[in-house]
Amino acid sequence: MLLIAVTGPVGSGKTTLLATLAAWSRAQGFPPDGFLARAVRRASPLLGAAGYELEWVADGRVMPFAERSGTGRPAYVFCADTLNAARAWATGLRAEAPRPLVVLDEFGLLEARGEGHLALWPDLAAADPEVVAISVRTDVLEAVTLRLGRPFDLVIDAEDPGAWEKLRSAYREHRDWMRVGGYGAGAGGLEMSLGSALHGLRIPLRGLLMSSLQASVMTLAGSGLGRRGRVVWVPLIAAGLKALSPAGSRLRPMLAISMQGLLYGGAVTVLGWNALGVGLGGFLVGAWAASQGVVLQWLLVGEHLLRAYDALTGWVARHWHVGAPALGAVIAGWILLWGAAVCAATGVTASRPANASSSRLRMQAHGMRGDDARGRRPRLSATAPAPAAGRR
Repeated sequence: MLLIAVTGPVGSGKTTLLATLAAWSRAQGFPPDGFLARAVRRASPLLGAAGYELEWVADGRVMPFAERSGTGRPAYVFCADTLNAARAWATGLRAEAPRPLVVLDEFGLLEARGEGHLALWPDLAAADPEVVAISVRTDVLEAVTLRLGRPFDLVIDAEDPGAWEKLRSAYREHRDWMRVGGYGAGAGGLEMSLGSALHGLRIPLRGLLMSSLQASVMTLAGSGLGRRGRVVWVPLIAAGLKALSPAGSRLRPMLAISMQGLLYGGAVTVLGWNALGVGLGGFLVGAWAASQGVVLQWLLVGEHLLRAYDALTGWVARHWHVGAPALGAVIAGWILLWGAAVCAATGVTASRPANASSSRLRMQAHGMRGDDARGRRPRLSATAPAPAAGRR
């Protein structure tokens, strides 16, 4: 779990940053969760508000949260129903899949004393979201850190002009490397299990099948990366895991997987993540799978490879009375055939996420999301920042 603190005094824009991050995450296809504290009747951005509402990031629901007591001690009176809803939400996270992003707004004097939202932390930590971003008042950052029992991985000052870019970059970097690691492990598992089985059984064209799978895995992994060039690490991780394969050869497949990754990554880096870049990447993966054997044999036996081919084609011509093509033509045709096959498999894989995304966008445009149909407030906009009145 990546734990981020967004710090600043009252009115510094902490809530705005968290709201913008949640909207950006949703726009990238990663639904956020958590809550934002929206100020109500604030006379000045630098002063505490007359009250606060809690806005649930997942569905846009708004619940009354706190009202000024009028006596000064305590400064605010909190809504018991909202506090109970927050506890139930945190407890429920344990039984569900880890969230890509959870935002909590905000940790202040109460949390520094071990009260308030801090009661949610044990359940939240046990649920292990991928990224947790918490707005924290600057004057209580050290006390809140001690209460959490672990340091923040990153502290961002909300008043820093580059705060948004730092926050987005940290979130994207973390998601990218988690995705690379997950897909790399999956690709390595394929090589250790299916690859070893195919090699042990000596199934024909097993290299074509495995290279098609590797290209498809890289395409799926790269489609969700903020920096597409990082996809090259997926096959490098798989190649490392191939060393643990229980059967079959290891060194040659490790070389093939690594080279395929470098060729695919080079294609999408130079041409971009588009049909041409992904298609060429898939073609190069297949081409290397077809040509690696010839290249290695040439390195090992050199001109003896040509002599053996000449002897074979001479024998065929004498006994079958047919002409034999030149060695270069045979090799080129074989490479083109494999490259085209893997390119086609890559294209099919690349089209699936795009179709799913298009369908989801069409549903949103027509108001077909279930929560909107039930009359809830619209979710946070991915383009408009949170209103200034909501800053804390």
